[in-house]
Amino acid sequence: MAVPADSATEGFRAKVARTLTTGDGRFGGCMAQLDVKPADKGLDCPASWVTFSCTGKYTSKAEGFRMFEPAQMAFALDKIVHVEITDEKKHNGFCYAGRIVIHDSPYIDEDSDGDVQSSI
Repeated sequence: MAVPADSATEGFRAKVARTLTTGDGRFGGCMAQLDVKPADKGLDCPASWVTFSCTGKYTSKAEGFRMFEPAQMAFALDKIVHVEITDEKKHNGFCYAGRIVIHDSPYIDEDSDGDVQSSI
């Protein structure tokens, strides 16, 4: 599959405002609404909702649900997450989040210029 020349992947901090699961696989089966719109970060994403592809289209179903769990936890505990989103992959128009980590996790550190460095 050819990647559009203007496709992008961005990582940024956000809070999870809501989560959603669908039994019929729409929207990739599981989604999170962020308090930051990916479009504000330069991504071609229509809304603040992102998918984790729990249907297995862009990752395994197990990995999709493993990424969705921190979104649910961050929502329940009102925590900030670091999320990496691509506008190259979409479910029903909603961008795919290929990575999400609760920001105050012991596995995340920021270096001197504010970039997130993971020890995972």
